[in-house]
Amino acid sequence: MGWLGGLAQPAGPCPATGISTDPTQPINSVRPDRRNTFFNWWNPATPPPYDNRVYQLYSVSPRTGQGRAYFEYTPYQQPDNLETVFLSGSADLPANGWELLAYNLGYTEQGQPRPAGAPLPYVVLYHRFTGLLRVFATVAEPQQAYTYHYLTLRFAAGQGLTTKSGLLNRVAAPATALLDAPAGLGAVLTGVGRHLNQAGKWFVADFPLEYDPCTCLFRSELEIDVMAMNPTMLNLPRVTATGPIAGLLLSPYGAENVQDSGSMRGFPMLGYQGQTPGSLLTTGYYDVAAASQQRQRLNWLQATTHDPALAMSLDSAAWFWLRASSADQRTGSRNFLSPAFLQDPRTERFLNGLDYLTVGGLSTNLPGTGVVPAQQPNAYAQTGSRVKGFSQPTDTLGIIRLATPGAVTAPAVSRYPYYNEVLGVLSLLRRPTVQRQVTTVRDADGHSRLRYRFRLPADLAYALNPAAGLVVTDFRAALVVAGSSYPATLPPGDFATYEAPLPLSDDPAGPVQHLVRTAYVSAGCLPDQVFTLDGPTDCDGFLPAGPVSVKVWVQLRRPDAPDAQPVLLVASYPTTVEDTNDPLPAAPSLPTACTRLLPPQPAAAITTLCASPAYREAMRSDRAVVAEAAATIAVLASAVLAYPNPTTGPSPSNWRYPPLAACGSDYSTR
Repeated sequence: MGWLGGLAQPAGPCPATGISTDPTQPINSVRPDRRNTFFNWWNPATPPPYDNRVYQLYSVSPRTGQGRAYFEYTPYQQPDNLETVFLSGSADLPANGWELLAYNLGYTEQGQPRPAGAPLPYVVLYHRFTGLLRVFATVAEPQQAYTYHYLTLRFAAGQGLTTKSGLLNRVAAPATALLDAPAGLGAVLTGVGRHLNQAGKWFVADFPLEYDPCTCLFRSELEIDVMAMNPTMLNLPRVTATGPIAGLLLSPYGAENVQDSGSMRGFPMLGYQGQTPGSLLTTGYYDVAAASQQRQRLNWLQATTHDPALAMSLDSAAWFWLRASSADQRTGSRNFLSPAFLQDPRTERFLNGLDYLTVGGLSTNLPGTGVVPAQQPNAYAQTGSRVKGFSQPTDTLGIIRLATPGAVTAPAVSRYPYYNEVLGVLSLLRRPTVQRQVTTVRDADGHSRLRYRFRLPADLAYALNPAAGLVVTDFRAALVVAGSSYPATLPPGDFATYEAPLPLSDDPAGPVQHLVRTAYVSAGCLPDQVFTLDGPTDCDGFLPAGPVSVKVWVQLRRPDAPDAQPVLLVASYPTTVEDTNDPLPAAPSLPTACTRLLPPQPAAAITTLCASPAYREAMRSDRAVVAEAAATIAVLASAVLAYPNPTTGPSPSNWRYPPLAACGSDYSTR
């Protein structure tokens, strides 16, 4: 589409209202009394010798009842703080997409001390280009020592609240369709960090959010609980991938290092408070964090696949990312996320094995000679990393409560967010359906093979948040299938790229599946395509016995800042597989001519979805969790480890897989 081309979201039930919380030019035409003329979070107006490096706070001692005013360095000015050292010398700037949701430093907006002060000072920010919510909090007067703290983000209950939104859908998986919202209010997003036990030392948690285009039609509220704990051990081992995926762990260091006390710098954990397993999602804080973590996986990748060339290929791609960012910082070349960078085949290779990544959008303080770069918020998820939560005695340090931004306004003015726009960037509205047909064919040597044919019969339905201020310039998608063995030679057909191993247990030497995918195709062309994969002539080759997913590659740009970085979003969504006996269209595979840019859903379609019983049921806060029936794992042959596909329903009663003499006829993928 080129730099000037792109598709924006049509106005729907929740249009953007144009709020800006930049205190140098605040805008709020809906609630002028809530224009942020009160607080500059990155450059507070404090006199020498502090020179705009400190906040002024007010607290009341719980022991004496006496109030006191004091200064504390901002989160960007604490280089001795392991929690926030990654921000030292930088700032979360409005020009780079940061907005203010809420704060409490012990003073009213008019500068008067609050009667209770701020026992838990906090600042809540939001990055509208990547959909990350950032919470800073500190303890004014520590009462006792703790080992760890954690912040939980959840939907509030009670006080007449009966609905939630899809904002926290990512608790179910790194990428979750809107109508796949987890049931009830039990799922929470939790950020964990090592507690420093010093007054005024800020801790931070980042939470990746999903876009719900229906948010403004209902009332809901968010609650951030700030807790402290003294566990004897913070146990986060990987668990079986076949267990319930109820949450995600975000760590700048990855699952292998989270028990290292030196790396507890505030990694957020998403999941049910307690013992529920989940999958690994990482906030890297730096643009190169994903590259560093990919390099840490090389030994495991080689041990799993016994393919040194594959590991070296990933290493080369990771170094490509590292060098691009490093060159930007040294020379100001601005190569990272440039069009040439995104078109380089090493970028696509680097994204293999990542289920989720979002990064980009910076325009101010971009790297240059002698310039301290603004740190780039980003999140990424690695395929197959599973973790288990913790359960330890805790103490409450404080609670932050505010209306869900963009939702029906809460009656309490104090809960009204300064940036009262719908949050999130892009949302897949429904789980995609993939048609699958399996037939028996004979190759040129007369050997029998199973031929798998896959097709998405309908366009991917997505919505783009108009408040994000972005337009889509490229939207591509690929199909990913899981198979039983490592394809040293990729199977004949269209699945010509190896993605990653998928562990099936927490044993490093345990069984794994392997993911292969098609090339990325313009998403607007997907319904016209049929993708094929031929099975082996015996039972020892790659058989697609596991789940099928759709992996999207979306590039967005900021029309208001032509020189800004683009935003890159990569996400792998589960699908529902429908087996069919009906012939699939004889469509050409992987066209080069079709480049139709898939548009967002029209406003009328989104309005209809928001009013549908399916949406209302998905967002009902008291919807019960329904236990999933245990999946039946059938065996194709003793050498084939079949994987239960939780995204598919029962096969049609008239469906029969064709027999394959080499492997027997008792064949099922479920």
